[in-house]
Amino acid sequence: MQRFSTPCTSVWPRARIHTLRLLALLLLANLPAFSQKENRYLAGAVPVEGGIVTFSKEIRVPGMTPEQIFDRTEAWSNARFVKTEDTDGKLLYANKENGEIVCRGDEWLTFKRTAWVLDRTRITYRMTLICQPGVCQARISHIQYAYQVSDNPLPERFTAEERITDKYALNRKQDKLVRTIGKFRVYTIDLTDELFGSLEDALTKP
Repeated sequence: MQRFSTPCTSVWPRARIHTLRLLALLLLANLPAFSQKENRYLAGAVPVEGGIVTFSKEIRVPGMTPEQIFDRTEAWSNARFVKTEDTDGKLLYANKENGEIVCRGDEWLTFKRTAWVLDRTRITYRMTLICQPGVCQARISHIQYAYQVSDNPLPERFTAEERITDKYALNRKQDKLVRTIGKFRVYTIDLTDELFGSLEDALTKP
């Protein structure tokens, strides 16, 4: 009886398997970074006070008087909330005596921009700034969106309470973002971080 030996595995499949294993290891190594980045947008990332989405930050400036904080905050507000081709912000109210400044933000959040796709929403919000001895209390609230859907001539309008809270933007387990809604939450959180960070730089850096 003629015996047939088992054919030897060629070098190419082995090399391909080795490459796939390396790719898998690289992906696994990057998973914690991706998870950590997304975690900052999960449960509790969008605070709600009295039924209204309200982001807040206390910026401490030790040794600075309310008047000094007010002057810097007003200068920052006048520079940040302006009317341009893409923005329509405005400083609405400034009272040095009680240390209060109120601004209106009106700008684009661009989710995706390519040669064929422009996915973005208009966002409006109120930023309230209270200047006290050695501290500035910053709050962002009254957030609204106007989202242009391609098959609708008029933009879809909704509030932050209807779109980016844990109830709407997270899945039932609250461990993942809802795909179609999560982008509003992510970009809004990033915007508030940018605003607070910019104001803090204006108050604390020479």
